[in-house]
Amino acid sequence: MEIYQTDGAETKTVEGATAALARAAGRIVLSIIRSIPYLQPAAAEHIENLLSPSSLWVLGIILAGWVIATVVGGPIALVINGLLGAYGLYQLYAQLAITWQNLRDWGVTAYRAKNDAELDKASRYFAQAVTDGGLAFIEVIITHRIFKSVEGSLRKRYQQPAWLEAEYRKAMEARRKAPAKTAETEPNRTRPKEDAESIARRRSEFEGRKVPVPPPPLPPGGDSPIPAILGGVVALAGVGTAAVLIARSRK
Repeated sequence: MEIYQTDGAETKTVEGATAALARAAGRIVLSIIRSIPYLQPAAAEHIENLLSPSSLWVLGIILAGWVIATVVGGPIALVINGLLGAYGLYQLYAQLAITWQNLRDWGVTAYRAKNDAELDKASRYFAQAVTDGGLAFIEVIITHRIFKSVEGSLRKRYQQPAWLEAEYRKAMEARRKAPAKTAETEPNRTRPKEDAESIARRRSEFEGRKVPVPPPPLPPGGDSPIPAILGGVVALAGVGTAAVLIARSRK
């Protein structure tokens, strides 16, 4: 899988959007793996206990879809909304809507990365986000009942890259042999680090919030209400189409 291939927002086909989503997920998960050396040992160990390579891949798919929907927009976002909506992921996206800001710099940088150097920058953003409570957010998503219910189906539809497990194991082995490099990830920190009690409290807040499901992203079109109406119609049609295609692929 060539994860750095550029994907345009104008992509309109299910096949094109599926491939774009898989490449974006590859960048997302690789940035998480490469963040391991920058984490404190306790945080890296927590990630190892929390995420297997396969669950990391599903997480990457979900987060990549969210980035495309909230950052990229356009026809590709509508198609992906349909694909992921067919799996009933909108409740997870409601959770992302209220916790996204803490991980925004990482997610956007990883999605837009065009080479290893840019992806390494994203990995540093992820390490800092973990320090700021992002690990509690990841744990909430991973343990959510919706995540558990769709994990197997998403793994079947979006094949895990051959390199993922080897990269993951290599990073975990390396972090046991070297000291953490977190000082390099946050030279301009203005907020204090969260302690364990604060992270636990943040997780409790994440789990307790109730928010409406966010609307589908709109294609470019200014402030006119017409694009919004059309966007909703297209998104609903996309869900139906994706559901049919997914059903067929399972036969």
